[in-house]
Amino acid sequence: MKLNTVRKTLYKLYSEKLAQFRRIRDKSTGWFIYYWWHEFDLLEEILLEKKNLLQQKLRDRLEYEEKNYFFECEDCEENQIKYTFEEAFELNFRCPECGGELKALDNEETKNFLKERIISNKKISFSIDEQE
Repeated sequence: MKLNTVRKTLYKLYSEKLAQFRRIRDKSTGWFIYYWWHEFDLLEEILLEKKNLLQQKLRDRLEYEEKNYFFECEDCEENQIKYTFEEAFELNFRCPECGGELKALDNEETKNFLKERIISNKKISFSIDEQE
């Protein structure tokens, strides 16, 4: 393995709270020596925390989708920007890119997708059995 790959992996594990390190300066060379160890005993808690964070983000997005009416320009194929009612009203229901009419967008498919993801996320459980 390349040294940079190992470093990136260790730092990624550290950022996810799955590894810790201690750094000591070598007196003869002046270089730092890193001592790494894993924190896999916290894995279940970390996964549960991430699951709860994802659940909250999905619920927030669903609430946003349910509380707003959206509009988009059908003429702009590459820029499919969704505008809330307030934004569309300020633009006089005209696309700022091409000047076309902003039409109401049906977001039922998005809401259904978010509801399905919320349900499937609830079903996920984490149970890590320690095998020694």
